[in-house]
Amino acid sequence: MEIYKPSMYITLKNAFYGLFIGVGAAWVAYYFLDFTTCIFVGIGVGLLCAYWIGFTGKVSIHVEGDRVLVLKGRTVTHSFSRGEVLLRMRVSTKNGDSNCSLTFATPGASETVIDCSCFGRSRFMKLCDRLEINQPEEIEAKTLPTKKK
Repeated sequence: MEIYKPSMYITLKNAFYGLFIGVGAAWVAYYFLDFTTCIFVGIGVGLLCAYWIGFTGKVSIHVEGDRVLVLKGRTVTHSFSRGEVLLRMRVSTKNGDSNCSLTFATPGASETVIDCSCFGRSRFMKLCDRLEINQPEEIEAKTLPTKKK
């Protein structure tokens, strides 16, 4: 059984972003509350956001033979056999940050999109190789130059 888990680097980076939200909350609270209270507000909001952004809702995918299990936390959200579904992948890159998604659809049913950005591009590509998805829908997002007046 092969298990594809979120990248620790991406998880910690997202948690770090959550801490910055706490700093912003403390800064806003400073205008309405006393200094000690705004520190507690900032710490509370920062830790809550760091946990929520960094560690909840992360997807892991278990592949055993033709059977694929998609887990969110410890709960199995999707289970399918490779032959039962149509799989498609999508990778979009902007400023070195990749957004990866895996789409699967059963014939006659709606499509389900799984956000695999937490894996990182290299792990996601290994997963797609394992699932034999050979034709990526790859998008390179570029910023347009601005006109100076």
